[in-house]
Amino acid sequence: MTDAFAYLLTRSAVNRVRSQVLRLRNPRYVAAFVAGGLYLWWFIFRPSAVPQQGGSLIGGSLAALAPLLLVVVLGGVWLFGGDRTALAFSPAEISFLLPAPVSRRGLLAFKLVRAQAAIVISSVIWVFILRRGSSSNSALLAALSFWVLFSTLAMHRLAAALVRASAAEHRGAAFRRHWLAIVLFGTVVLVLALEVIDSRAALRAASGLEGTLGAFASLLARPAARVVLAPFRAMLAPTLAGSAAEWVRAIPAALAILLLHAWWLFRTDTAFEEAAVEASARRAVQLERLRARRSAMPVAPTVSRGARTFPLAPTGWPALAIVWKNVLCLSRTVRIRTLVGPIAVALVAAFAFARRVGSPWANVALVATILAFTLLLFGGRTLRNDLRSDMLHLPLLKTFPVRGSDMVLAEIASGAVPMAVIQLSLVLIAFVALALEPRSPVTFDVRLGLMLAAPVAIVALNGAMFTILNGTAVLFPAWMRLGAAGGAGVEVMGTNLLATGGLLVMLALLLIAPVIAAAVGFVLLKSQVTLAIVAAGTVGGAVLAAECYGAVLGLGRAFERAEPSQVV
Repeated sequence: MTDAFAYLLTRSAVNRVRSQVLRLRNPRYVAAFVAGGLYLWWFIFRPSAVPQQGGSLIGGSLAALAPLLLVVVLGGVWLFGGDRTALAFSPAEISFLLPAPVSRRGLLAFKLVRAQAAIVISSVIWVFILRRGSSSNSALLAALSFWVLFSTLAMHRLAAALVRASAAEHRGAAFRRHWLAIVLFGTVVLVLALEVIDSRAALRAASGLEGTLGAFASLLARPAARVVLAPFRAMLAPTLAGSAAEWVRAIPAALAILLLHAWWLFRTDTAFEEAAVEASARRAVQLERLRARRSAMPVAPTVSRGARTFPLAPTGWPALAIVWKNVLCLSRTVRIRTLVGPIAVALVAAFAFARRVGSPWANVALVATILAFTLLLFGGRTLRNDLRSDMLHLPLLKTFPVRGSDMVLAEIASGAVPMAVIQLSLVLIAFVALALEPRSPVTFDVRLGLMLAAPVAIVALNGAMFTILNGTAVLFPAWMRLGAAGGAGVEVMGTNLLATGGLLVMLALLLIAPVIAAAVGFVLLKSQVTLAIVAAGTVGGAVLAAECYGAVLGLGRAFERAEPSQVV
């Protein structure tokens, strides 16, 4: 079976490369590939003009906290599940491999070998990212270090997933068979939790990000923490080696941990075939949701949840049904914590790591403003419940009794309004935070004017962003990445770069007239600061909205002329 597995892996890799090369006959893929390649060279491979000082690949603060980060990552695997989707097979593999006379150990080995391609690529990329301009250690030794680290982590995640599957199947017997692994990792978490509780006074007294990191580094230097973190330090030691001699001393322990994980993985007692079939079903559901413009989050196919819906009146503006459809899709497929979670974490971190003790509100306002601005520029690429997905169903859309301009307007509103609500929430957080700041750098008149002008300006700006995105899908469907966001590779990276660049250029052109109108309104009322800001935001937003409506009318005519053959 070794020869059969080798043939399968080799032919799969050759066919994948061949398909990518054949796609380069399309000018769209050539342009995307060139753009992605230039970006990779500029960001990763180009020589650094300023050589790095010191021998370690990673800075001192990060090196001290890296073992704790590993514990947090692996702890999440134990609590919330490991890489169950890593067990997934394609339908063809299920049909031919699972009934074949292949042992569970052989199937596991096949999955691990096939995952090596991603691990090797990740290792090379991390070497170039962390070693640009550094000559303290060879790139080959650094790549081997990251390969050992990433392979160990992949085995740990997969073994943890199998242990959880075994627990679900064997209950108490699973704990008796895997008690050593569970107790060891539980001990690590318990000791670190006790150390954090014992050091809570020092952590509270720490000021700023640098002080907080230093407090955590001191906590991890305690004897008990050093003992339980020793395996994690050994895993990281080769990547932190500043010379070949240090690497030679550190690599044996890291390799020993890698081999120990391999032994643990292959000794894990679980119904591998059943777990693989379940994971394959999960992946099939995931792929189906991607094709249906849904979220890529894996969902168990056996779980049935009540569908959330909103009432829709049987009469009214026909295009409102399109908005209803897209908002309903958004509510069912995009989890609230996916959008709100990172924002909440950023705001809490800004509050916790405020540089001035007792006055963190300015940091919260700054972070909220930056997040709102970032979502304004790039948030439209995350919400795709509009024509960027619906153009795949162009024949069906053309059967609806809706005018082209109304269809385009409804699709734009489906994404622009939810994104504007999130951004307005961040603006409100910034306004409240500055009101609580005793030494606010922005006067009350300016804050009030910005808050009152924000609704019109933000809605108009989001309308402009989504008008450009949907307009690209209508006018250039063959050059636009339609369907759900995602994918990997140089071509996908290049496509995103070209789309983002074109988006920013078009937005700059659309903003010329609104900015002039806003400046005139501000100058005419500059004696009243609050009124001047409100007038500038309102007038500028109104001009931008008028431009967008004119574009919607033109896009509506283009949509009515679009043919399904144009969508590839």
